[in-house]
Amino acid sequence: MKRILGIFVMLFLFASLSVAQSSSKESKAAQIDFEEKVYDFGTIEQYSDATCEFTFKNTGKSPLVITKVITSCGCTVPDYPKSPIMPNQEGQIQVTYDSGKVGSINNQIVVRTNSEEGTVILKIKGKVVKKS
Repeated sequence: MKRILGIFVMLFLFASLSVAQSSSKESKAAQIDFEEKVYDFGTIEQYSDATCEFTFKNTGKSPLVITKVITSCGCTVPDYPKSPIMPNQEGQIQVTYDSGKVGSINNQIVVRTNSEEGTVILKIKGKVVKKS
């Protein structure tokens, strides 16, 4: 009986130590927090300016690095910071949509970072109508 109790105590201590170590690792990582993850252009005219910005903040303890930004369509072009964003600093990802084609806007922007989350998905939406 003492042996079984001893085994349970050892397992409990091991589990507690593992949780404590993972918590300390997480607290040192970069963390990306966006003000908004969806931008709605509403209804815009064909060939009009369709540029928006997604503002984010590094709320973590380490420098945040955006490693890649991928769009779901060639009609969407991102511009993002190439240098690290320090803790408590803000940055912007600018997205330009080619509004030459009439129809719905429903695109995704995949942001890959060194943050705990790793990948964040942003969205743009709206509607392009023929220029009058």
